[in-house]
Amino acid sequence: DGTPPMVLPLGTVAVSSGGAGETMVVLPAVWAAGPVAVCHALLGFSGILAFLFSHPKLMPRAYMYSGLSQFLFCCSLGYCLWSLRAAARYGWGWDAVVFCVGRMLLLYFALHPFYHYLGRLHLGITELPVPLLTVTLMVQLLGQSEVRLHKALLTVSAAVFTGSRVVFTLPFSFYWARHMLRLAQARKAHSPFIVGVCVR
Repeated sequence: DGTPPMVLPLGTVAVSSGGAGETMVVLPAVWAAGPVAVCHALLGFSGILAFLFSHPKLMPRAYMYSGLSQFLFCCSLGYCLWSLRAAARYGWGWDAVVFCVGRMLLLYFALHPFYHYLGRLHLGITELPVPLLTVTLMVQLLGQSEVRLHKALLTVSAAVFTGSRVVFTLPFSFYWARHMLRLAQARKAHSPFIVGVCVR
């Protein structure tokens, strides 16, 4: 998983914007994308809570249905579809489009159901920095980048982003990949192609 589609391109514009005119052009895109991204992140947090209260024996099982996980993945899939539309409307670039399509493939495969328990944990934790990043970006675009609030938000956002997207995601991804490769080698996978896509 990677940075939410709205954060990377809008963050780049926010940093490079030098005039009030440019900022006013970007603001509608931020206000349109920000609340949706935050709502998606808050919804993903429930995946963390559900994981914490799940039975330990369910965690490593590749094929195990969960109604909550199915609901979360369907909502996240819808969010990616919305992001594709927003990327086309606001000109976020091909990087945002590729990200959305890649994430949609993973979510679609998860609806098999495939890795419902570990998947919802990953979704929830990787979405942790989104609300902070969104608020930080909005404060910056409103011309308040020099106030203490913005500096504090920037520091906390960077720490949460590093913790969720690097410290957690890297070892989790290696664990996930190793487990799926073993599943494929044992010929217990429903589709070697899908396992390969998920590993990548």
